[in-house]
Amino acid sequence: DTEIGFTNQPGYATTTPVVAFLGPLPTNHTPPTATGGYSGSTGGGGGGTPSETNYALSLNGSNQYMMVPFSSDLYPTGDFTIEVWVNTLQNNWAEPALIDTTGGGGAQGYTITLDHRCGSGWTACSYVKTDEGLFSVSGSASINDGSWHHVALVRNGSSLIQYIDGTNVGSTPISGTFSSPSYNIIAGTYNDGSGEGGTNSEWPLNGSIDEMRISNTARDITSECSSGCPRSLGSDGSTVAYWKFNEGSGDTTADRSGHSHTGALRNSPTWIMP
Repeated sequence: DTEIGFTNQPGYATTTPVVAFLGPLPTNHTPPTATGGYSGSTGGGGGGTPSETNYALSLNGSNQYMMVPFSSDLYPTGDFTIEVWVNTLQNNWAEPALIDTTGGGGAQGYTITLDHRCGSGWTACSYVKTDEGLFSVSGSASINDGSWHHVALVRNGSSLIQYIDGTNVGSTPISGTFSSPSYNIIAGTYNDGSGEGGTNSEWPLNGSIDEMRISNTARDITSECSSGCPRSLGSDGSTVAYWKFNEGSGDTTADRSGHSHTGALRNSPTWIMP
């Protein structure tokens, strides 16, 4: 196994590899309305159309993921917001990445993982590496219950904040910037350092992702989710990249922000209707 090199110092996190035996793909991909307000089967907004069928990507927990080539605008130099909807039952001692640009902590960027060691259950645990160090934040709300959950990581000035279903579940001070980012974006596992997704047994996500958005501003997630987190996040002037995963077929997914950050889908993830 390959060790994920998160720095062990005060306020930061250490991640130790574990041996994971990946179970079957979760079958509960049509849950009741999620805590965060995910419901319905059609999605417009932000580059979609009112009649557009809403799809999501189901990943097998082995070798399926999305890869987006490196671009400097995917690493905002100031405030930012990273959002994604996730549905999983994974609880097999793995530490799957929902989105990763750090290569397991080795490069500047951001990572949102699903980890049982960050709180009292399987919750979102996030890391940001800047030119001044590695910073981590997490909550304690479990999200591996087979329902859809909205996860957001926000940098607002000197604060790094984790949200789950619109609730602020943790924050920590942060400093520095992305002065020399270098990695592609990988969604569904870690970047293995070569520009593709790692298939080390504890890294891949066994579950589904939908509606992933990167913004170069600190979004007000509490207000955004005041009536339930929107199932169609939408695109505006602060949106750097936005993947709706609504194609329903094929091996690429469009960036609905208009910035042409097309995602390449590796090893044929399954298109599902959430």
